[in-house]
Amino acid sequence: MKPELADRLTKFLLMLSSDADGEVVNAARALVRTLEAEKLDLHDLAGALALVPGRAAPASMTPEDPTAAWARPRPESAAEALGIYCERGYLTPWKRVAFDLLKLNQSVPKRYGGKCLMPHQVLILQRIQHGGTPTIAEAHAIRRMDSLLRTAHRAQQADQKAA
Repeated sequence: MKPELADRLTKFLLMLSSDADGEVVNAARALVRTLEAEKLDLHDLAGALALVPGRAAPASMTPEDPTAAWARPRPESAAEALGIYCERGYLTPWKRVAFDLLKLNQSVPKRYGGKCLMPHQVLILQRIQHGGTPTIAEAHAIRRMDSLLRTAHRAQQADQKAA
């Protein structure tokens, strides 16, 4: 990191301790703008702070540790890191979720809401089924797909019981 950039970032970081709320917000926005101008973000800043010479970084922020919290994708919850919770409260791994959704998409007729996935959604699920992990945005989309297809499946089952 260039010394001029480090000086500017230090000033903005110190301004975050102000008692004036407006000053804190402006400092935070200026900090982010300054980083973006250098094609960086707050995660890069956190990583750089861990590497400052003469400063002992916490064990969880050592660059040699690939599982460090700042080095891996940041899921919003444990469910997004491992899978999603099913109706009974069990955590279902992403691989199983993808398999189930692809199966439901094929087996539930369109009149109940099945066969509704777009080709790009099918490709995402196939990638995950073969061992991939979803991004946070994909995890949210998969939750919506899961809800939609399971509702369609329940509608089909209810109609079959009534018949």
